[in-house]
Amino acid sequence: MSGQRLFSSGQGGRSEQGDRRVAERARMFLLIDENVPESVADVFRQHGHEVRYTRDELAAGAPDPLIAASGDAVGAIVVTWNRKHFKKLATRASKRFPRLGLITFTCSEVDGAKRLETVIRVVEEEFERSLEREDSRLMLDIGKTKVSIDL
Repeated sequence: MSGQRLFSSGQGGRSEQGDRRVAERARMFLLIDENVPESVADVFRQHGHEVRYTRDELAAGAPDPLIAASGDAVGAIVVTWNRKHFKKLATRASKRFPRLGLITFTCSEVDGAKRLETVIRVVEEEFERSLEREDSRLMLDIGKTKVSIDL
């Protein structure tokens, strides 16, 4: 079944239990594209997720299909502001990268860390839900006022 779920910007954030919830949640393995501010990677890391950078894994300026192939090989979720190109590479209909997850941002890069901090709980909960599906890849977009989840 294909679809999309939307969340308003008011959802998400940390619970009062704070860091204890990090230990209870499944950990995401993220491959951070070179166009992603360090502050966004820091938010993921602070919430207990494993963060690696394309700049450390591949040559600078690596083409998007190579980044997608690298992420797919290890079952990573690519984090990028390059939605236009990666959305074409990481689709449920395509069998080219069957293990590749995708988190894109369509808000401004300046607002990225703040938006992620606001919706991190939604992202983590959707990641846990994705692990229960036959196609377990997480694919979502964090926009200025909403989070869109591709099912």
